[in-house]
Amino acid sequence: MQPYNSEIEENMRRFYNSLSEKDRRRYAGLEALKFGHGGRSYIARVLGCSRRTVSKGANEVSNLPPREVYHRIRKPGGGRKPYHEQWTEIDQKFLLVLRDHTAGNPMDERVRWTDLTWGDIVTALREDPRHSRQQGRGAPTAPETPLPPPQGPKAADDEASPAPQRAV
Repeated sequence: MQPYNSEIEENMRRFYNSLSEKDRRRYAGLEALKFGHGGRSYIARVLGCSRRTVSKGANEVSNLPPREVYHRIRKPGGGRKPYHEQWTEIDQKFLLVLRDHTAGNPMDERVRWTDLTWGDIVTALREDPRHSRQQGRGAPTAPETPLPPPQGPKAADDEASPAPQRAV
């Protein structure tokens, strides 16, 4: 039996002291099983517990049923919701924001660009309540209706010509 070096023993003690009583017992038993003969006495000395506690933990670990969960620590469904549940229909909403701000190459329909920055897109999605999250902190969504065409201040002679697009 090769004992652990003093640094590992100290880490084991710190970890052991952070566990609940049942987990301490099982951890000590698991470590003792790694050593085989003499392991229970050695681990009891390292962790500062009784040899009987180590033996009891070793028996518990050895007799655990395969893949059985005694109880859940977290409630089912806890944690962060998946992105597709949190932001339903985000693709359509994103394209709706880009609708009037997208240009492309007439020779290749796969090539497109927009004059909006990332910040402009985020702002547009946040401003319209239809573009907020349906669950969580977002506002409730309204029925899906198309956005009106953009209205902005225009000069009288500027009405006939569209605004130029810039590549991003």
